[in-house]
Amino acid sequence: MGVIEFDVDIKLQDLYSVYFTVMLRKALYLFTLVPIAVVLLMGFTAGDFGFVPYLLAFPWPYVFGLLLIYTLFAKPLLVARSLLRNDLYRFGSAHYIIDDQGIQQRRLYSQSTIQWPAVQKASETARVLVLSLGTYSTIILPKRCLRNSDQLSTLRTIIHNRLQPQPTSSA
Repeated sequence: MGVIEFDVDIKLQDLYSVYFTVMLRKALYLFTLVPIAVVLLMGFTAGDFGFVPYLLAFPWPYVFGLLLIYTLFAKPLLVARSLLRNDLYRFGSAHYIIDDQGIQQRRLYSQSTIQWPAVQKASETARVLVLSLGTYSTIILPKRCLRNSDQLSTLRTIIHNRLQPQPTSSA
């Protein structure tokens, strides 16, 4: 199919965009579903919803607003900065060779090959392609590191073809 070869140097904004997306999903659930569930649970257990006006009088919007700002903006920044400082094995500079066989990753003191069956999911943001190997293991490929749009489309094609379920033949 094709071979893509490029160098990657992860920057703070690359990791931030990934963790911002993750935190956005979590925040939407946390700040919309949890408060509604708590209010309804309190009403059903007490058998009376007369407490709702008092609950609404409390500065919940301010508390949730501050938590939402922290969750969406500060936490992804802190996580991204921590990973860049402490996990150079995963997020330091690397040379990638990606083809139909797998993903070769070469770093200063190590080299590894990841076979396509190990990649569980691929996703894309405006800045990066993310290959998920598990819950906490990802390969982040910034689009800015690719030489041109042809490399990006070839990379997308390789990923799409390799992550599609392969038809099984019955004999």
